[in-house]
Amino acid sequence: MEDIQVNNLMKSYIDAAKIGHYPLFFEDWLKDSSWQKQIAYRQANKNIKDVFKKLSKHRSADRKKTALIGLEKKERDEFINSFFRVVEHNLLKDIKSLH
Repeated sequence: MEDIQVNNLMKSYIDAAKIGHYPLFFEDWLKDSSWQKQIAYRQANKNIKDVFKKLSKHRSADRKKTALIGLEKKERDEFINSFFRVVEHNLLKDIKSLH
């Protein structure tokens, strides 16, 4: 049951990101270029699933964001990089399905 909740949580934040809404991230995090590197989709998906398992314990987006503040910078950067890789993959998949 927990995996279903984590998957639903991930999907809702990925769907929001696909339309340009990033409630989990501060602007400063998004402007920081240190997290922008290529990562394989499978690894990215695993990374965000691991972090979303931690975040699923918190109900509000503010508490989830606070939990992300508590991560080490390296882990948070890896999560942000992975998150955007998964969002990119989903956007490309949606575009392919329109053809």
